[in-house]
Amino acid sequence: MRSETKMGNKKLVAKGPRLIDMDILLYGPETIDTPDLQVPHPRMHLRRFVLVPLAEIAPDVVHTRS
Repeated sequence: MRSETKMGNKKLVAKGPRLIDMDILLYGPETIDTPDLQVPHPRMHLRRFVLVPLAEIAPDVVHTRS
C-alpha cells in the first residue's frame, strides 16, 4: 500500500488538494517504472520549484530518464 494512502490521502478531485503528497525525485542512479512509482520522477524536469533547489544541493546530479 502506498504511503500516501496509508496516511489518509484521498483525491476527491483530480489534481486537487491532498493531505500529503510525496514524490521521489531520484534514487541514486536507479530507475523504477511500475504503475505506482516512477523514479526518476517523470515530470521533475518541468518543475522549476524542483530543479532550482536540486541544483543548489546536488549540482552534479544528472536526470537519467529520457
